[in-house]
Amino acid sequence: MGQLPYRQHWDALVLRSYRSFLQAEDQLPQALVDGDNYESACFEALRHAMSGSIFLYHFSDIAAVRNLIPNLVVGNTGTSKQVLQATRQRISDVLRASQMHQQDYHKLLGEAANAVKHGVLDHQTTYVDKSGMVLAIMSVQAQHGEGKPASQPQVVIRAEARGHQPERHFSLRAVMDAVIGAWCGLQLGLSPP
Repeated sequence: MGQLPYRQHWDALVLRSYRSFLQAEDQLPQALVDGDNYESACFEALRHAMSGSIFLYHFSDIAAVRNLIPNLVVGNTGTSKQVLQATRQRISDVLRASQMHQQDYHKLLGEAANAVKHGVLDHQTTYVDKSGMVLAIMSVQAQHGEGKPASQPQVVIRAEARGHQPERHFSLRAVMDAVIGAWCGLQLGLSPP
């Protein structure tokens, strides 16, 4: 995968996984009505949600390794870790400029992707439970009114209750849409969904 040109990586892996997730999530309401294959439809949606989250979040690694974003603020010698952090910060800046409440969506996506990838997280998280269920299919109203209506099942990122903050649910579709929009807004020649 590391050998693919970055635009091909974006089209063949990131966007294709994203589209597969959308298709699978869109099947959930009908599968719920049909009843007999709902569990299978849920697993299908979660499988595509997991792969789509991982590919989209880790596109920042591709961008950092290949120095795709010009004018990143890094030290004079710019270590690879500094370039990766600056790349992720640039995506957050674009998200904040778009909608203030979206500024942490790349971080939120990253926590979900890493929880899926590693099973149990061994480092501090801002949103997700380090050992709990991160992605879930629920019929709830997601944060900021995003995603599907509360009467329809959708894939959400569960943000655990912390302090005075109750458990929150973020529409994975809305988070991915925002992050994809941020990448496309960087004028790197990436195809929109």
